[in-house]
Amino acid sequence: MNNITIFNGPSYKFKEIIPNRDICTFLELVDEDDSDRRTYLHTVPGQNDIDNKEKEYIKNLIIYSTDYASVNKHVILNFTNFLEKWEIENIYVQNPQRL
Repeated sequence: MNNITIFNGPSYKFKEIIPNRDICTFLELVDEDDSDRRTYLHTVPGQNDIDNKEKEYIKNLIIYSTDYASVNKHVILNFTNFLEKWEIENIYVQNPQRL
């Protein structure tokens, strides 16, 4: 992560500072992770291992204040571990929760 922008304020102002291209939202990542966790892969010993998957690159991750209510508490509590699954260049966070 190269840059983390924390914004406190209303959504209409937040939308003025976030990029409008090359974005991924926090809820998209949660959905992707949930889908990956529900996928079972059966391997045969001696065949190609698929476990060495490279991290997906995300240029701009957008986290809206409404996203916090949509995820389980453990995702918020393990926020940094959760985000380490991807290679993220910039993060924009609106009204982060205080833990």
